[in-house]
Amino acid sequence: MSFALIPSVLIPSICSFLVPFKKMTSSEVREQVRQVVDFILINRECQEATRAKFKAYLLFLREIDPLVRKYTRYDHCYQNVPSSNPNPFLIDALFTGCTFGLAPTHMHFNQEIEGDIRKIITLTPQSLSSGIGIAIQGKNIGVTSLGAACINDNIPFRIIKFMLKHGADLSKIIITEEGAKGLDALKGHPEIINRKRLKAIKFIFKCFINESKILGG
Repeated sequence: MSFALIPSVLIPSICSFLVPFKKMTSSEVREQVRQVVDFILINRECQEATRAKFKAYLLFLREIDPLVRKYTRYDHCYQNVPSSNPNPFLIDALFTGCTFGLAPTHMHFNQEIEGDIRKIITLTPQSLSSGIGIAIQGKNIGVTSLGAACINDNIPFRIIKFMLKHGADLSKIIITEEGAKGLDALKGHPEIINRKRLKAIKFIFKCFINESKILGG
């Protein structure tokens, strides 16, 4: 439905749904930008507060659009799936330089990509719930965004800490037929994560849990 056909009485209700959508592929973002621009141009007589909300959302879309376009490796996996599936571009960024699964868009992790990861999480915290299926030495497993950060040696521990502070679920690292599993599921699998890194991440998780308990009273 075009915004031009929406009765003005419904516009306030529509505004209440202006939140970052979950399925955020490059085509979805382009379509959202088009619709919001159309609404702003066509509905010039609506209340300024309403137009301001749409303008703010347009700014968000234009801020996230370069990131969606930059990390496109898993776009095709999400184009035709239900809209409840979260954003694929965080997974792509977190797999930078990693040989697991599909070859990532970028092969060299640097400060720019680290900044992108932080920005993606800040702008779209729902992307922390994203996941993808990968094959490791003939084994098919599903990994969450946090799981990707854990098994990719190129991702610094500070990024894992940042993800935890922004709501990443440490009980969901890999996804199997039995459901989500935590870090312990990777124990004894050096082909996925080496023992030294696994031990360090376990310590990070333990510290985060203890800090959460203290802050929670």
